[in-house]
Amino acid sequence: YPWEGRVKLEVNPEKSDMFSLFIRIPEWCEEVKIIVEGKEFKRRILPGTYLKIEKDWDYGDTVEVFMSIKPMLMISHPHVLGNTDRVAIRRGPIVYCLEHVDNPGFDVWDIIIPPDVQLREDFRPELLNGVVMVRGRAFVIDSKVWKSKLYLPLRNIPLEFSEVEFRAIPYYAWANREPGPMIVWLRSLMPKIPPERTRACRVSS
Repeated sequence: YPWEGRVKLEVNPEKSDMFSLFIRIPEWCEEVKIIVEGKEFKRRILPGTYLKIEKDWDYGDTVEVFMSIKPMLMISHPHVLGNTDRVAIRRGPIVYCLEHVDNPGFDVWDIIIPPDVQLREDFRPELLNGVVMVRGRAFVIDSKVWKSKLYLPLRNIPLEFSEVEFRAIPYYAWANREPGPMIVWLRSLMPKIPPERTRACRVSS
């Protein structure tokens, strides 16, 4: 943990006794399984809460927690204007970033992540003392269309995109190799809102 979702606890009381053990279930954890002394603990488990396990505990009793850890895209509250139409990559409790040293073929600030991106992961023991790297396919804008201009009419922009493979590392590990740009909140092609998900707004006069 946190690269794998398995945590094993060993309970060693001075003497056998009845008491409660509270296991924190992280809010990000969508699927979790609890094993107490080799048997699954059958109870409703809610993310963002503490699970109470009450029993007679003996020295050496074990509790195993199996949490589903997989990379996913996150969005922020719409009032966070700086993150409008942007997504971040999170895997378990760890937020990821794109750093230039891992993506030398393009400017990480130009990347656009499709909402249906397939995120892949692989553990890299030789990288930054061992991290899980997340990869995927995305697009970058051809910046040559801008030349030296800061603004252009929307209808006249001949936008061109190139498909690239990006590599993301845990945010905590950036700035440990060579200088270069880094980004956490990535521009995204946000999905269209289907009509069945909309409702009319009443305008008061």
